[in-house]
Amino acid sequence: MGRGANKRFQRANDLFAEKRYREALALLDELDREYPGKKNILYPRALCLAKVGDFRKAREIAERLVEEFDDPRAERLLERMKAAEKRKAERRSGASAGSGGGSSEAPVQDFLQLPGGLAFGGPDRDLLESGGGFTVARPAPAQPSPNRGLYIILWALVGVIAVVLGVLAAVQHFRQ
Repeated sequence: MGRGANKRFQRANDLFAEKRYREALALLDELDREYPGKKNILYPRALCLAKVGDFRKAREIAERLVEEFDDPRAERLLERMKAAEKRKAERRSGASAGSGGGSSEAPVQDFLQLPGGLAFGGPDRDLLESGGGFTVARPAPAQPSPNRGLYIILWALVGVIAVVLGVLAAVQHFRQ
């Protein structure tokens, strides 16, 4: 798998962040044809499909992700889609029961508001090449404090002082 796939995925991520869902979906569809069944391609595809209003396909992919990969992101997506569909149905029933002044086609897109800076769900959702396919990149491990060595030395010194004081106290006790 070449770096081109990672670049296309990142481009799809950027397009999604720019709310250019159809273009992002086209790239993800292309990646899915090249690397079928990779969960880190399927999940963003489901998001894009939901954003362009193809809830049937989005639901199918999310259900597949839950079944095959036990993907918690897909579970949350399914929950949000169900809640949005319920709100839409409530709006429709409210519009038909009310004065008829409201639109029965209220947008359902609001359920896909995502936290974090990246469109596909946060800073650890980028693709990396690993083994047989795409995997979720893990955040870089926390870097040790530049003063860590100094802290270790200080704590060692405190320990030595405590031992010396203990020995001095014991010697003084036995002298008496």
